[in-house]
Amino acid sequence: MYKGPHQREEKPSEDDKRFALEHIAQAIRDWDWSRSTAMAYCDQIYQTLLANRGWRLDKPETLCKYIERANLPMDKGIADALSEAWGRSSYARCKSYDEFVLDAFHGEGHLDTKNTGTYLSIIQNLGEKNHWRMKAYVQEAIDESTKRQRLISSITGA
Repeated sequence: MYKGPHQREEKPSEDDKRFALEHIAQAIRDWDWSRSTAMAYCDQIYQTLLANRGWRLDKPETLCKYIERANLPMDKGIADALSEAWGRSSYARCKSYDEFVLDAFHGEGHLDTKNTGTYLSIIQNLGEKNHWRMKAYVQEAIDESTKRQRLISSITGA
């Protein structure tokens, strides 16, 4: 049977596959450092690559459209640390705030992507600087404290 010019006659070896998966994982990290490079996602992209043409492992820019289409989730370690940091922060979480926090994390050159304290510090700093919406119970406590201070000031005449 005739095989067309774009059809492989043989299945790639395990070494070829391992090599490809390593390059795909690196291309994902280069494209977006916060995305998951779990083997299942890399393998899914690899299978898509095998079914298509116009890509080269030595040119990661040719892989970007396949990585983008894969709609990769955030790395689990980053997602867990970020979630814990938001839980401990004074500010309400939203997706766009996550992007600000991740951009600041990367821009400031932090390396430990699973450090909850770093994310918390960034959240608190950005929240204060940008006047992000506080969690309801935090805002109520601030309002109550302000009311108490006004009452004390009016009684003492200060």
